[in-house]
Amino acid sequence: MSEVELDGRIATRFLEVVAETLAIDVVDPSRTFQDLDGDSLSAIIVVETLREEGIVASAEALLSSEPLERVAARLEASHPGPR
Repeated sequence: MSEVELDGRIATRFLEVVAETLAIDVVDPSRTFQDLDGDSLSAIIVVETLREEGIVASAEALLSSEPLERVAARLEASHPGPR
């Protein structure tokens, strides 16, 4: 079970883009991007896809050793507005 609530629009979209980019059906948010076989190129693709939608993320955050749920929670917190 995730230790961070991921019900916001930004967090949900982030996890969808990760899944689409890595061609996986379901993202386990307790895993890291690299655990899911993400690499620097796929991180850049995720960041650019999100940027096109007005969501600012960094490849560095994706490639960190933090689980995706924490990255998603930070993205959600940094994008105030309707959820």
